[in-house]
Amino acid sequence: MKFIILIKVMEEMNIMTKNILTISAEFTGHGHKSITESLCEKLQDHDGVKIHIIDGFSLGGKLLQSIGKSYSPTTRNAEDLWGIIWHLSAIKPSLVDKLFELKIKYNFIQLLKKVNPDLILSVHPNFNGFIINILEEYKMKIPFITLIADLVSIYPL
Repeated sequence: MKFIILIKVMEEMNIMTKNILTISAEFTGHGHKSITESLCEKLQDHDGVKIHIIDGFSLGGKLLQSIGKSYSPTTRNAEDLWGIIWHLSAIKPSLVDKLFELKIKYNFIQLLKKVNPDLILSVHPNFNGFIINILEEYKMKIPFITLIADLVSIYPL
C-alpha cells in the first residue's frame, strides 16, 4: 500500500521517467534496506525510472559508517547506552543535523552532480534534516520525499 501511494505521488509530480536518488541505510536494522529493495522492485516496472541507491552513512566517511554499523549491536546489546544516545540527540536535533551536514556536505554535493536526480527519496529519517538544509543552502529545487515505513513514534531528529 505504501509503495502504491508513493508511486501515485510520483506520477502526479510527473517524475516517472526520471532519476531517483534513494537514501537508505545498509546496517541499521536492515528494515530500510528491505524497503529500498522492495521499492526498487516495484519501480522497475515503470519505463524510464532510474534508481540510484546510497547508504546515507557512507556520505560521511568512516566516522558515519561506524555509527551506522554500530546501530544494531548497540540497540541489541547496550539498550541503556542507546537510550542515552537517543535522548541526547533529541535535546538539540538541530545541532546533530549541523554536525552531520558538515560531515556529508561535500560528498553529497558531488553525488548530486554525478546522479543529477529529479527526486530524492529518503527511507531513513536520520538524513532528512541535514539533506534539506544542504538543498536549501545551495538553492537546489530537487523534490524531497520521505517514506515512513513504521510510524511508531516520531524521533525529533
